Amino acid sequence: MKKHRTKSNDGKFDRWLENDPRFLARIVKARKDIREGKGIRLEDVSTSETSLV
Repeated sequence: MKKHRTKSNDGKFDRWLENDPRFLARIVKARKDIREGKGIRLEDVSTSETSLV
C-alpha cells in the first residue's frame, strides 16, 4: 500500500530527498546534460500524443 504525503511529513520527505545520494547524482547528471545541450524543452513535449497515466 502506497503512503500518501501529508503536510506533516512533507518536510521529512523533502529532507530525505535532498540528502539521498542517488537523487543528488541524478540532479548532477541532469544539470550536466542540460549544459551540454542534451535537454528537452517543454515546448517540444507533446502531451496530446502520450499519457503518463
